[in-house]
Amino acid sequence: TPVSLSTSQFVLEGKLRSLCFVRDLSREKHAETERIASEARFKTALDRLQEGFCLLLPTGGPLADFKFSYANPAACESFKMPGGEMDKRTLRSLFDWETGERLCEILSEVQGSGQDASFERFELSPGGNPAVFALYICRHGEGFAVTMRDETKRAQAGQALASKERNLSALLANLPMGVAFVEVGTGKPPLVNQHLRDLLGLVGEQQDPELFAPGHLYDLGGNVLDAKDLPARVAMRTGLPYRNDHLELRVPGREPCRVEVSVAPILENARIVAIVAVFSDITARVALQTQLTQ
Repeated sequence: TPVSLSTSQFVLEGKLRSLCFVRDLSREKHAETERIASEARFKTALDRLQEGFCLLLPTGGPLADFKFSYANPAACESFKMPGGEMDKRTLRSLFDWETGERLCEILSEVQGSGQDASFERFELSPGGNPAVFALYICRHGEGFAVTMRDETKRAQAGQALASKERNLSALLANLPMGVAFVEVGTGKPPLVNQHLRDLLGLVGEQQDPELFAPGHLYDLGGNVLDAKDLPARVAMRTGLPYRNDHLELRVPGREPCRVEVSVAPILENARIVAIVAVFSDITARVALQTQLTQ
C-alpha cells in the first residue's frame, strides 16, 4: 500500500519526543493511475481518427507563430509532416509565407476574441501539393485545438461534375432537336436546350419544371393529354423508355406543330434518378409523307 510518512520532533516535560504521521496514498495513486490511463485512451482515440487533429501553442517569439504540441497521424499526413518532426515544426515552417501568415492571423484572432473559427473550404499547399481542407479552430488551454478534414477529392469531384454539366449544356445547345435533362428529386433546375425552349415558347428565365409540356400536348383527335398520359409521366410510371409520334404541340401565339416525344428514364439501383426527354418537330416530315401517299 503506498503511504506518505512524515515525522516531527518536539520537547515535552524536558524530554525530546517524536511524532510519526502516516497517510494512505492508495486513493491518490489510483486516481493518478486512472488519469494517466484516461489520457492514454484519449490519445489512442485521437490517433485513430480519420480527421486530422492537432494542438498548437504560441512560440512566444517576436513574430506570431505556433508550434505543435500534438498532431495525430491524419494531421501529420495532411500536413506532409513526419511524426518524428512534429515537435520541431511550426505553422510558418510548413507553408509558404502567405499561407503561414494567414493561418497565424486566424489563430491570433481566435486568441484575441475567444471565438471559434470555422472554414468549409481552406486551400493549403502542404509539401507544395495544393489541397482543400475544412478547418475548425478553438481555444484549448494556453493554445489551440485544430480539427481538419481533407476535402480535396470532394472539391475535385465537384469541379469534374461542373465541367461535365458545362459540356452537357454545350452539347444540348447544338442539337437540332429539343432536349431536356432533369435529375429526379434533387430540386435542381432542368437543363433545357434552346431548341426546346423555342418549341415550348419559353422566354427569359422561364422553365417548364415538368418538362412534359402540360396543357400543350394534344392527341391527333384534338384532345389535350391528361397528366397521367404525358410521355414523361408514362416513362416515370413504367420505368421504361417511351415514344409517341402522334402528338400535336399547341403553344399560345405559335402555329400548332406535329411532334415526336421520346423519354428515357435513367436508373440506378432500380430507382429512377434522371430523365432525358427529346422533342422533335416532325411537321414537315408528316406533310411530306402525306404528299407521297396521295
